[in-house]
Amino acid sequence: IDNIPQEVIDLINFLHTPELIAEYQNKDNPDLAQVKTNKLKLIAQQRYAHETSGLAYNNHIIRTDRASVQTLDSYINKLNSGKITSIEWKCVNSWLVIDNTNADEIELLIITYIATAFAKEKQAENDINALTTIDDVNNYTISW
Repeated sequence: IDNIPQEVIDLINFLHTPELIAEYQNKDNPDLAQVKTNKLKLIAQQRYAHETSGLAYNNHIIRTDRASVQTLDSYINKLNSGKITSIEWKCVNSWLVIDNTNADEIELLIITYIATAFAKEKQAENDINALTTIDDVNNYTISW
């Protein structure tokens, strides 16, 4: 996605720096349980960064931070109940008119995007908990 805000890109890049990864690998204390705990914290931070980084819909970048999702959900509920007929929603890169023709699709897209991020984190947790060596935990990666 070409229009992801720079601060989101910076956050994602920060979470993938060798320094932060080394901190979570805890090489000075080779305790498997602690290494797993640190890796799970790192995965949770990466999931949050991905979850809140925004998503593309018809060339619009919709913010997916929690406040934006909550506000948009409230407006879509009002739209679906007939209290309003459309929403002029400000995206990262443009304005988007949300009405009865696209509201459900957008809402499902956002819900699916966020749920998929949590599902990936849960799978990573299961994978990490099943690992039996520090090297395996340290070398575990996830693609968001």
